[in-house]
Amino acid sequence: MHRIAPVTIWFWLAKTMITGADVDWPDYLYRHLGQVPVTAGIVLALVAALTTQFRARRYRPWVFWPTVVVVSVAGTELANGVYDELHLPYLMISIACLVVLVALLIWWRIRENTLSLRHIDTARRERLYWAASLVAFALGTAIGHTFIGATLPLATWTVLLAGIAIGWRCFGLNAALAFWACYVLTRPFGTSVALLLSKNLGQWPVSAAFAVAVIVVLALTARARLTT
Repeated sequence: MHRIAPVTIWFWLAKTMITGADVDWPDYLYRHLGQVPVTAGIVLALVAALTTQFRARRYRPWVFWPTVVVVSVAGTELANGVYDELHLPYLMISIACLVVLVALLIWWRIRENTLSLRHIDTARRERLYWAASLVAFALGTAIGHTFIGATLPLATWTVLLAGIAIGWRCFGLNAALAFWACYVLTRPFGTSVALLLSKNLGQWPVSAAFAVAVIVVLALTARARLTT
């Protein structure tokens, strides 16, 4: 039984909007509640979300996507925590996360003889998927902090993502490589979109709008699954 969401345009829309929705509120909680309680809350939420996801045994939108939200926050705060506590530059964190992600994917390929997302139908493969997702969110966060506002504007992230999509669609770019590259880059892309909109509309209205949009997309996709 398939255990993750089908990778369609709706997948990428939801994933990008989740990034935009959770740009500001973790920092807000850290400022008002303190580092230790918020970090503990994120860890507990991660354990609870993954436990619920693994018990589902098959793809359920209202279980899978909240898990993505928690993994997104955990991966983001993992990168930020290393930066804050160890004082490593985000470029070094990016390199370290890239090495870990590549190692995970190589291990996945060796153990399972496939990296196909269509064959994530066992608990072990799903564990590898979520581990790679966590590192990919951390990598995307570190890359974003390295380049957002410096040398790579929103247009550049858009061109990079479009280039990967065209490479996969038209030139035979490996599907697993294309997926994980897009998974990483949609993190700084979504953040850039949210920050651009926030300049005119405000941080919290944008975060709320993204959150509502995610719920609408999930409701539509869930309904489509029920009627097919």
